[in-house]
Amino acid sequence: MKMIHFGKWKGYSLALGIAAVAVAQPFRPMIVSGVSMTPTYASGELHLFDRSAKEFRPGDVVVVRSDEGTIVKRIAYGPGDTLYQSRVHGQVTDLIIVKIGKRPNKNIHKKILGENEFYLLGDNLDDSRDSRIFGTVGRDQILGRLIDWRPAPDRSLPAN
Repeated sequence: MKMIHFGKWKGYSLALGIAAVAVAQPFRPMIVSGVSMTPTYASGELHLFDRSAKEFRPGDVVVVRSDEGTIVKRIAYGPGDTLYQSRVHGQVTDLIIVKIGKRPNKNIHKKILGENEFYLLGDNLDDSRDSRIFGTVGRDQILGRLIDWRPAPDRSLPAN
């Protein structure tokens, strides 16, 4: 019986096996960069995101591939949601409550998001490049949902 010797290929095979296992895992590390998600997430914090997540809804914090790079933002509006916007001095403003009155305001635009459209906002609205700048993103651009491993803040009432 003849033995097969892998020689230098043994190390490559091991590395390839480890890489295959790593690629198959649903969780990926993500370092938050910038201040757009403060105070919720600070720049430099390490988190995991679940790339196996397929359903997303408003309130979810997601990792997205965009023209801005790989970014972390919160879904503000999802498929089927109605978004009201106005431009004020060149800035896009999202309107939560719209009181139009008898005459329609020509500066207010109504948009119903399509079945694969998401509107993203940073938690720090004063310092965030988000959908107000680059528009909606498609479901195919969402890489996964951020996993917040930190314990939930204590919201209990103080003892008397």
